[in-house]
Amino acid sequence: MSCCSHLKPAGLTGGIASGKTTVAAMFAKCGALTINTDVIAADVLQSGSPALTALVNEFGDRILDTAGALDRRTMLDILLSDSTALQKQLDILQPYLLPEIDRTVQNAMKSEPGRVVIVEAPLLFEYGKPERYDPIIVVSIPRHLQVTRLMKRSGKDKTWASAVVDLQWPLFEKEKHADYIIYNDSSPEETVLQVQRVYAELLKRFTR
Repeated sequence: MSCCSHLKPAGLTGGIASGKTTVAAMFAKCGALTINTDVIAADVLQSGSPALTALVNEFGDRILDTAGALDRRTMLDILLSDSTALQKQLDILQPYLLPEIDRTVQNAMKSEPGRVVIVEAPLLFEYGKPERYDPIIVVSIPRHLQVTRLMKRSGKDKTWASAVVDLQWPLFEKEKHADYIIYNDSSPEETVLQVQRVYAELLKRFTR
């Protein structure tokens, strides 16, 4: 790759239970360097961190567990019960999380020039900064399959799973803004073929 500053990482997103992490692993197997923003977020939200303190200031001590860490189940309950809570959470976390993601990406691209860098970002569109990625890859499945997979994964009922799915942008909206769409509702072999085709395109971009 040219060490050009204009080169951006690819963004990989989708919806909950769509198979983003599975697809990210397929890209890694092709040779991509994948960065999981959930891992970075967990680090940013450690006990006593400025980001967690800012969340507590907005939502109260109820979001903390007995060890002072973020109680993700309680936080999710708040998001499900208050239609304004997710945007508040995103607005609070953005100045803490996005710079850390950028630093991680920049270090990766400098240390491994020419390697395809893909950022797995579940809330890529919800954070409102999609221009940070180019191209954008959306992993998509039908909504009913999202709900079914989430029910199976969580052990929760359909009402709960549907509400969690609907916290995020619908996948058909994300597809409209995607450069590539990987449909993950068929066999793993078919998904791998799609990943390999997209990776070949990304490789041209990162090595030109």
